[in-house]
Amino acid sequence: MASKRLSSEEVTGVDLTCIDILGTEWSLFWYEKELPDGSDNWGYCHKDKNYIEIVVNPIDKMQELDTFLHELFHAIWHEYKRGEIETEENAVTILSSGFTKVILHNPKLINYLLVIENDANEN
Repeated sequence: MASKRLSSEEVTGVDLTCIDILGTEWSLFWYEKELPDGSDNWGYCHKDKNYIEIVVNPIDKMQELDTFLHELFHAIWHEYKRGEIETEENAVTILSSGFTKVILHNPKLINYLLVIENDANEN
């Protein structure tokens, strides 16, 4: 059975179909149950095509957020044109700086974080 793609409004409460990651537009796709490729991954960053796929987890919204941030950090790393090998300090500096810029350029992301927090507090 094919995974149903959800609207960003259903998931995040706002139109979050794309975000600016360090000057490059990336699309965000949200899926119910599984990714379109049928893998058991919770998310995937398609660096060659500038889009991120996330499986929505209605049971564990914190896990969903963790997956989103994980894939977002892959995209930030890619946009900074970093290789596979970096020291921990360089990696943390790059990711924190990149994440700060992503949040500043995409204020709707804050709403998504608040939706996750509200869901987590209700459970």
